[in-house]
Amino acid sequence: MSLLVCSVTVFETPAFIAGVNDVAMMGEAVEQSVIAPLGAVHLKRLQAALSDEANVLPEAVIRDANMILDQISDLQSRIDLLEKAIKAASRKGKTAARLMTIPGVGPITAAAILTFAPDPTTFKRCRDFSAWMGLSPRQHSSGGKERLGHTSKMGHCDLRRLSIIGTMAVDYRK
Repeated sequence: MSLLVCSVTVFETPAFIAGVNDVAMMGEAVEQSVIAPLGAVHLKRLQAALSDEANVLPEAVIRDANMILDQISDLQSRIDLLEKAIKAASRKGKTAARLMTIPGVGPITAAAILTFAPDPTTFKRCRDFSAWMGLSPRQHSSGGKERLGHTSKMGHCDLRRLSIIGTMAVDYRK
């Protein structure tokens, strides 16, 4: 992997796409004051800077950056299509609809739970399921004294991440 850096924005690209020396491209972009803050939200600003007529960046830099921006756009459209398909499938299923009644659980989290979680009858109680996901704190108890440590993070990382994001979204709404 090589990196194309335009001031603050870093794009990861395969080595064969970069074509020209990456340090030279980064230097040219910074030298010509092509500045775009980090993040997908600011891609339009970078596109505008690349298509600006007053821009004096070398053709190789503009060509490579436009290829990378096209790849990002293509991937974003694929992600949008997959997201729509997941949402449609989640609305059709009864179990997914019940899961989505839980605050913080949306169509993607419901689909992930249905896909990755084992049969609910394998768990005796809710705490066992949360321990399977890696959300329960480790217990270091002895002599009747209960000591809880940090979350174990031993379970399914995708489900744990989605449930934490959903919980934080619910907390921020309050």
